[in-house]
Amino acid sequence: GESDGSDSLTKQGIVECLAGKLKSAKEIKLKERCALTLGYLAIGDPGFPDRRSVLQGLFRVREEKAVELQITVGEAISCAAAGPLSTASHDPWRLPSNQETSPATDPDIMSWTLEMLLTEFAASPLAAVRQTTCVWLLALLKHAGQHPDVQNFLNRIQMVFMGMLADINEVTQEVASRGMGLIYELSSPAHREELVGMLVDTLMEGRRSSQGVTEDTKLFPEGALGKTPKGGNLTTYKELCSLASDLNKPDLVYKFMHLANHHALWNSKKGAAFGFSTIASQAKAQLAPYLPSLVPRLYRYKYDPKPQIQLAMSNIWAAIIPESKKAVDKYLELILQDLKKNLNSNLWRNREASCMALGDLLSGRQVGEVASSLPELWELCLRARDDIKETVRDAADVACRALHKVTVRACDSSTMAKTGAQVVEAVLPLLLKKGMTNPSQDIRVISLGAILKISKNAGALLKPNIPLLVPTLLESLSGLEPQAWNTLSLQLTGAAGVQEKVEDFRVANSRSSPMMEIVNLCVPQTDAEVLTALMPKIVEILKTGVGFGTKVATAQFVVSLVHHSLRDLTPYAGKLLGAFLSGLSDRSSAVRKAYAKAIGHLVKVAKETSITKMIEKLKTWYHEKDDPHLKASTALVFHAISLHSSDTAKAFAADLLPLVFLAMHAKPEDEGHSRAIVEPLLKNTPDI
Repeated sequence: GESDGSDSLTKQGIVECLAGKLKSAKEIKLKERCALTLGYLAIGDPGFPDRRSVLQGLFRVREEKAVELQITVGEAISCAAAGPLSTASHDPWRLPSNQETSPATDPDIMSWTLEMLLTEFAASPLAAVRQTTCVWLLALLKHAGQHPDVQNFLNRIQMVFMGMLADINEVTQEVASRGMGLIYELSSPAHREELVGMLVDTLMEGRRSSQGVTEDTKLFPEGALGKTPKGGNLTTYKELCSLASDLNKPDLVYKFMHLANHHALWNSKKGAAFGFSTIASQAKAQLAPYLPSLVPRLYRYKYDPKPQIQLAMSNIWAAIIPESKKAVDKYLELILQDLKKNLNSNLWRNREASCMALGDLLSGRQVGEVASSLPELWELCLRARDDIKETVRDAADVACRALHKVTVRACDSSTMAKTGAQVVEAVLPLLLKKGMTNPSQDIRVISLGAILKISKNAGALLKPNIPLLVPTLLESLSGLEPQAWNTLSLQLTGAAGVQEKVEDFRVANSRSSPMMEIVNLCVPQTDAEVLTALMPKIVEILKTGVGFGTKVATAQFVVSLVHHSLRDLTPYAGKLLGAFLSGLSDRSSAVRKAYAKAIGHLVKVAKETSITKMIEKLKTWYHEKDDPHLKASTALVFHAISLHSSDTAKAFAADLLPLVFLAMHAKPEDEGHSRAIVEPLLKNTPDI
């Protein structure tokens, strides 16, 4: 009985027993002991005949997810494949670590092992198998890296690791990156340069090796797309196809695949970052030629929306750029170019990262360093502020605030005269044309705040831009007024007293608005040269402008100009009078009053022929038109002339008083409230 038992105890039987225990055992510790025992069997006996059986037994646990177990199995595989050439076979007390012992009886066992790992397991659609393959390859490099067959397979192992850097599993990425570090240590100088170049490409462009997709290929992490209507997962290609079929939308599969590709692209960049941080400290000399390309992208990646990518990129930045401020100063122009390009990217995470990076980059920056880029940055950031994704809009808000501060400092006429003039000339038109006219309320508010600060700081630098600035602001006044006020005014059309109070409130609000504050700042800078370009636009606004706020504010601006540029306005007074007269038929009493007041001031600088023509037109309206608003407007104009230009009232008394006298004796029901308005005319001209 004992002899029979001893005869049955063969090496093959031990291998099968241990392999069975490795597969069936529940405890991780027991599995680890079985694996190591299988590996050690091949070390002590150079002629051990069952190496392939050992390896096949170890391969049976490739779908196990426990990383600790796979590390141990990987060590066992290196022992079984390398045999006496494994580092585990070296006795530090008797043999130097670089001394080779007798070769194994199966010289192709290592090549066979690597072929299995690289060809079959690395291409598996199962994430757990790919993770296991990565761990096993890492173990082979660590424990048998000097083996001739391993050296011959280094290029292929490197390509597998490069592909694994893009894997959906973060553990796989981390292990692959450590493997890249070991390959770098085991490689020749020429191969090291090639490796660094490949990593740079992956980091900057997201290049990755293609991987076949089967029905079980996992495209998204658990929960990334939620659940199906029936509560199932949405992770594998088969599950996505099933959902598309249930919804009767086959094109949905292509959209999912596009999303999966985008996800893999960023996984590859994150994985490359892990790999980079592993070898960066060893490869500074090889990295030097790539710095002009790397620094701008790394700077942006540090602000990626995904915290893991932020951390990985920050680690690389710290490893290869010891003096961050000097590097940013040196590559500032390249960083700005990269940010400008990616602010316009079709990938939302690029836009968001660029906005956040720009906000930090501009903080405390000297004006001269970024002055030339301000117009383009403003345009791109305003566009991002209207982005479809909320997080991008929030990030753009941060960038706009930073731009605001730099731009205002650049436009200070007392300290930055030359640069300030260039910045005002470049930025102000952009904010007016693309900011104030934008349909988005948020963008208009941001633009208005910047224009207000620039106008206060610019002083005399504002003068060349007044012909564009003033008309744009006047036209924008109505757009920024709450629409509810227009609605309320329309609803109160029949209640004259209440409507008038509402309109008086709107006038007061318009005069105190930030836009009118800017317009009033422009008045002292307005001279004959500015008026040449400005007045045609003001006349056009009076003729075609819409909106209560625009009409009232334009009239107020003309009144201010009369006080400041008395004689310079004379060439334009005739056209202004004609434009104001055309607006006297407006349905709003507040607008009619504002236009009448402006006429009352304008006659101070108008030519006699223009005044005579205006009075004749008003008299014709009064006698021939049945519109009570026009008759009331005529009275308002006469009243304004007597109140604001008494000398003109006296000079044209022969034309004014007969109509005034007639209006005073008209029936109230025929002439509306004109009598109540024209009576003060006589009080203001007592000596007539």
